Amino acid sequence: MESAKKNTAVQAGISFRKKYNCAQSVLRGFLDTWEDERVSTPEKRELLEKAVIGLGGGMGHTGQICGAASGGILALSLLYGYEGEPDPSRKERLYARIEDYVNRFRGRYGGESCPGILNQGAIITGLTGENDRGQHRVCEDAVRFAGEELDRIRTAD
Repeated sequence: MESAKKNTAVQAGISFRKKYNCAQSVLRGFLDTWEDERVSTPEKRELLEKAVIGLGGGMGHTGQICGAASGGILALSLLYGYEGEPDPSRKERLYARIEDYVNRFRGRYGGESCPGILNQGAIITGLTGENDRGQHRVCEDAVRFAGEELDRIRTAD
């Protein structure tokens, strides 16, 4: 059902450099490494990618929850969520994985808001987030980190 033939972080970074936003890049990286008949058609994939556009820029450029973090949560929901009737035990297992993912994101960036990530990311990358080049590098770092975490969680199962 799933395959890690490609590295999610690398694929997400490639999408980000092609100008997809953070949420789209993480989701695209995940979909590039996950084989599942439910998302195998170009139409289904395109719909998923469209659904996350508004999460870029911290929820539509409001600076709230980082699109890389949100895109990863969507990917985890696709991978571990349930279909049809609610499944409380499956939902709890999904939430535990999301909590782990968010905690590691917070551990690296000090939070999940765009301004905080830009500040902490500037320290990590050595570039300030106050200009386009620095912000681009910091955001790409967050996109790649989200992809690394998705692969870590997926291979831990």
